[in-house]
Amino acid sequence: MINGRVTLADNRRHFYPGRLPLFDHIAQGFLEAVAGRQKSGLFAVLNYLDGAVMIDGASRARRTVVLAMEDLEQHIEAPLTLQSEAHAQMSLLKLNPIPEFKFYGDIATAILRMDSALRTRARMISIEETMGALELWHTRQRAIIELKPADVIPFKASA
Repeated sequence: MINGRVTLADNRRHFYPGRLPLFDHIAQGFLEAVAGRQKSGLFAVLNYLDGAVMIDGASRARRTVVLAMEDLEQHIEAPLTLQSEAHAQMSLLKLNPIPEFKFYGDIATAILRMDSALRTRARMISIEETMGALELWHTRQRAIIELKPADVIPFKASA
């Protein structure tokens, strides 16, 4: 702990192979959120890993569990359903090359890659929306500037 804040190293100490069901739950939740992003929206997916889980009575971000699993030195084979779902979502997102997902660490890496790609897409959407709004504003400004005196309706004060 540094200045009362929990560090990533502290979180990793609380994660060990016995917590695989917790990672399974987080991974399934993330993959389901990615699969349902058309209904729930992109930003709901982006917030998923920042949500909290309780570990040993302390609240930890799901992302730290995924990072800890990625750093796990033991190569523990992931369930086939998790492997195939991760592969399917990577394919749908067109994140090539798509590696083999055999171990839990591979699944964790895939989750972080998908999260990063979706965050990049969200930024691009935001930039495109901003550029569209600016273009509309400039178009309106040009229309105002290009008004001819005959186009302007004179203001007459009522008596």
